[in-house]
Amino acid sequence: MDRTDLSQIDDYQWEVPASFREKMRVPVRIFANEVLIERVVQSPALEQAIEVAMLPGLVGHLVVMPDVHAGQGAPFGVVAAVKYPVGVIAPGAIGHDVGSGVRLMGSSLHQSDLGDDLEGDLDALADELQERIPSGAEAESALSVNKSEIDHIAKSGAQWALRQDMAEQDDLVRAEEGGRLNEADPAKVSDEARALGAKQLGTLGTGEHFIEVGVVDEVFHPPAGETMGLEKGTLVVQIHCGSRGYGRQICTDYIERHGRDARRGQLRLRQPPGAGPPRARGVRRGAGGRGRTGRRRRGGERS
Repeated sequence: MDRTDLSQIDDYQWEVPASFREKMRVPVRIFANEVLIERVVQSPALEQAIEVAMLPGLVGHLVVMPDVHAGQGAPFGVVAAVKYPVGVIAPGAIGHDVGSGVRLMGSSLHQSDLGDDLEGDLDALADELQERIPSGAEAESALSVNKSEIDHIAKSGAQWALRQDMAEQDDLVRAEEGGRLNEADPAKVSDEARALGAKQLGTLGTGEHFIEVGVVDEVFHPPAGETMGLEKGTLVVQIHCGSRGYGRQICTDYIERHGRDARRGQLRLRQPPGAGPPRARGVRRGAGGRGRTGRRRRGGERS
């Protein structure tokens, strides 16, 4: 595929028409500028997005975000709307790392508080964070929790962190659903996933997951900055992490379960990690800015 296969809608929108390949049900809409579109076209993620566009029940178009990158079956960085009840359950389309995301934590610490050697002080702070926070594929939790406690943590979410003095009430106010989901059902999680959760809770992981210390260069929307506690010159910490082996195992368990359901229903899945059987009777449903001055702690393969 190259850019000649795309229709340009405007300076920042491009489209792969549904007629591009047989069995595509909706077009693939890409958000990217002139530089990014070249990377997207050359990435295997676009081919994966085209495969996802063949799933039944999709509405409108499949959206590809500027940070798209290849995943397992379905790419990371795509958005799709699925019509009920003719759509699909596609756990792999969410990504194996359930709940993964990036958060920005503000602070009242100003860069002037660090002295004249800002770069050196930020490096020292990053080193200290790396020393204190377990990271890497084999990282194990410094917290002492068992498998039954993992169920309680999964159910209560950020409220558990608040009770452990690891959060403040304002954190829950700012979090989606108050930091927990009422419909969460840990009984649908396997023992293997529980064991991984108990072992890895509070660890960073590897690959694209990172903790980065930066400085706010400019606040473009002062009211929003005030709400988020961001001021020019203050230090912030950007955190990219997810549920590690806990979420990965949950996703793997249900992908395998969907595969068995599909075979019993004589359904053919194009890409088992990214696709799922139609949501129909008899099919079970499971549970389920970086600053200019910064330093990342990265690892190898993501987990």
